[in-house]
Amino acid sequence: MQPYTPTNAVERRLLKAHADWLTFMRNRDARLLLWQTSEPDRDLVSTYFNAGEQMSCAVLRLHAPFDSPSRYGDALAAEIVAFYEARRDGSEKSGIVMDWRPPVRQRGQRDSGVGHLLRTIGSLMNHHPDFFFVVVLVFEPSEMKDAKAFAAWLATLLDEARADPSLARRMRYATHVEDEAPFAALVKQRGRAVQVIHGQYHMQAVPRELVAESGERGPGGQFRRLFVELSETLALDDPARLARLRGAALSVAQKAQWFDQCVVVDLLAGSAYLKWRDYGNALAAYRGAFASSAKAIEAGQPAGDKLAANALFGEASVHLMRNEPLKAVPCYECAAAHCRAAQDAILTVEAWRMHAWCLDRARWREPAIDSGFRALAAAQGIDAPLRARTSASVVAQWMLERVGLLHERRDALAAQLHALFGPRWREILSVPCGVKEAEPLGVSSAQAEPQ
Repeated sequence: MQPYTPTNAVERRLLKAHADWLTFMRNRDARLLLWQTSEPDRDLVSTYFNAGEQMSCAVLRLHAPFDSPSRYGDALAAEIVAFYEARRDGSEKSGIVMDWRPPVRQRGQRDSGVGHLLRTIGSLMNHHPDFFFVVVLVFEPSEMKDAKAFAAWLATLLDEARADPSLARRMRYATHVEDEAPFAALVKQRGRAVQVIHGQYHMQAVPRELVAESGERGPGGQFRRLFVELSETLALDDPARLARLRGAALSVAQKAQWFDQCVVVDLLAGSAYLKWRDYGNALAAYRGAFASSAKAIEAGQPAGDKLAANALFGEASVHLMRNEPLKAVPCYECAAAHCRAAQDAILTVEAWRMHAWCLDRARWREPAIDSGFRALAAAQGIDAPLRARTSASVVAQWMLERVGLLHERRDALAAQLHALFGPRWREILSVPCGVKEAEPLGVSSAQAEPQ
């Protein structure tokens, strides 16, 4: 078989990332990979992990926030259970017997939660060895306040995993880091069990390489070269350069009636002005983007509605930066309509979530709850396996905080969460048990801890 030959700048970098990954996988002593890159290269590593998860059950990406070392293991175990439950119906339709039951977190256990995590993944691997004979857990916390505490938690994980040599040989762990310093003690103390890969992929150079390799001439090539230069301006504090390149790019796009590209140019300019706290110019750029999106919709350009939504999200962000949440409310409401027209359920949920948040900030409590219910209704359009990994779960937790056990709409909320996340929604959302609507999977009601 001929070796694979990459055909563009992105493929070359993915191939290099794959080579780095294989270095870790071929190291029999290494259990944990610390994949260190610069911030611009982070998305490449995330994309590589995502591809691994999509192509194989052996890679599980876990996104639970690392806000409490004592509860992180439990949160990861719950995420693994949610991963399995979300795939139950589809797998059973394919003829796969989905009868795994995770171990229960017993009353009185006082460990860090790492033990429960290892028992959970070990139980899954033993029950489905045909799918999970080996597993790589990829830790991508959605929030991490203390990197040193995370490093200490990883050290505990490596130590406790050695208690079961058979499982330890079949388990690997990986996480991405930008700053290696908080993990220095972990690397020194655990020796060969930890491998550090310093990935250097230079993703910031990809746009220029793609344009250069395309060899395109005419207005298309001219616009792409201008857009690349405009993108690079974000890293510079040079408003004059931004204005010049923006004007040139808009001139080309308007002449060619590429209204969707006009939107993209103004969105980029708006983000630069917002970064520089030039709120007046940011607002003008986002409103210009929305005006161009209306022309794109009228011209039948397929991305028109989604671009309109992004322009409205941008304008709303200016109002929020100015601490004027009520001015952002109509932006999010209009954005929700455009997201719905674009059939983008994830963005529709986000629009109504922010609509609710702004009303709540202005102390309009009941209208905020109404918007929260609209967000949850929109989440029905998201594929069931993805719901817990989108802002739908954030909305759900936010609503549970505001619609208490005695609230007149609590039953309606519980019913909607059941419809969205299934009968084990408490486990998926890591919600404390206050009423007996469903016993959490893998955690006894007495052990559920408040968030």
